[in-house]
Amino acid sequence: MSYTLRAQSMIKADFLQRSRSYIFLMTLLVSVCFAYTFVPPMNAIYTTVRVGKYVGKPDAVWIAHATAIMASTFLWLIGFYVVSNGIKRDRDTGVGQIVATTSITNFQYLLTKTLSNFLILASIVSLIMVMAVALVFLRSESYHFDIIQFTFPYLLGVFPSIFCLSAIAVVFEVWFGRQVVLMNIGFFFLFVALLGNVNVNTNPNMFWFDALGTKFLMNNISQVVEQQFQSVNEKVNVGFIFGQKGTFQYFTYQGTTWTWAYALSRLLWIVGMLGVLFLTAFRFDRFDTPPAVVGKPKKAEKDIPKRTPLDIRLANLPTVSPAFGILPLVRTELKLLLRKGARWFWLVNLGLWVALWFIPLPFAHLFGLPALLFLQVNRWADLSTKERFHDTHYFMYAAYKPLQRVLLSQIIAGALLAVVLSLPMIVRFAFEGDILRALSIVVGAKLLVSVAVMSGIVTGGTRFFEIVFFFLTYMLVSGASVVDYLGIFQANLAYLGVQIGLLVGSLGIAFAMRRQEIQGQ
Repeated sequence: MSYTLRAQSMIKADFLQRSRSYIFLMTLLVSVCFAYTFVPPMNAIYTTVRVGKYVGKPDAVWIAHATAIMASTFLWLIGFYVVSNGIKRDRDTGVGQIVATTSITNFQYLLTKTLSNFLILASIVSLIMVMAVALVFLRSESYHFDIIQFTFPYLLGVFPSIFCLSAIAVVFEVWFGRQVVLMNIGFFFLFVALLGNVNVNTNPNMFWFDALGTKFLMNNISQVVEQQFQSVNEKVNVGFIFGQKGTFQYFTYQGTTWTWAYALSRLLWIVGMLGVLFLTAFRFDRFDTPPAVVGKPKKAEKDIPKRTPLDIRLANLPTVSPAFGILPLVRTELKLLLRKGARWFWLVNLGLWVALWFIPLPFAHLFGLPALLFLQVNRWADLSTKERFHDTHYFMYAAYKPLQRVLLSQIIAGALLAVVLSLPMIVRFAFEGDILRALSIVVGAKLLVSVAVMSGIVTGGTRFFEIVFFFLTYMLVSGASVVDYLGIFQANLAYLGVQIGLLVGSLGIAFAMRRQEIQGQ
């Protein structure tokens, strides 16, 4: 069988397996909901793509450009966590060992995984494009449709962008391997660096260095605003930006002037990613990873001294004292949380935790605390799913009071860790006399753990929480008050009540779904 036929079979099988998963369906649902908000109505209190105080009128051209810019940014926020487990799945299921016995080269295998990732993300983009067409009828006052101006932002901007993301997901899997925490942190900083560089820099040629493909589109929009309103150096803002009604000034956007330089830059990014894949192929271990050795190797049978049989009598055994308390379970769950991952990584956590006591309070609250909590994403992601991964959930379901003891102990352990990590901010705000903000941090830390537990039980995996947590962290440090779960932008009794309501609601869903699981066994 030729490589082309093998690659087609591998890509098709991988795509079908992922597209039929529960997490993929939830990702599609979330994508549709977000795509609907990419172009707000003219009386909305928020904008998504704005140049200073100027916003494009919601016609077909503006809807295409706004949704394309938002789609590229949105998919980089969540897409990495959707597709960054293809190699791991082959390794865990044993498919990788079968692939290793074939004549397919490392580069060919990595390329097939990249194309499979691309198809997954392309299906999401296609759904967003369908929603963009629907928004033309929902938001626009005229139905004039320019096929070039509507499709080119996606063809030249978004699709090359998601190909780069697909390749980066494969490259990170190869280089970081089982170090999932480092992989997540590395991608977070890479995304922030790529997005910040092209958004802050005003050089018109920066689109050559823009993997997301949005800089060229934003430059054209900014030039139109400058020509129509003689407004110079207005900053282009992308994201959910809230403001008062009537403060936005609308303009008509006729479309982008497409250039060969922009098309060439997108092609070069694709070729560059193929080159990175080729170099990464030399690093790929081809699933020849030695099994992990736990403890000391066993001695040979001849080296084991013979022992006389023990005379065990029931009367000599100590009396069993039943202990139905929850504290031993909480202590065990805490040990599992603390021992998860590399030990040296706790030095990073400790360093950042100590820094929170000394760096300026607003900076520590806005950037330091969300960063420290995000570093624990893999500890909390499987808080309620690790039993299924290790096939011990049957023992947990058969335990005495599995809801009131086992599940509650997991929640308490995770909440204790979150509160201890947030302790510098809690204490500092308490000394400042801002008790409401300190309480908001305590409730927010518990809310984060409850969402992790709930999403794990509902989805049966860790991916959904990883996606949501990454999205929340990025939006929070970007200044989006709508996702403020730590009381950064507002702290009052009403907001604290909202936090407590979300906490109780997420815990209620978690307990109800786990009860249903137990009864279904």
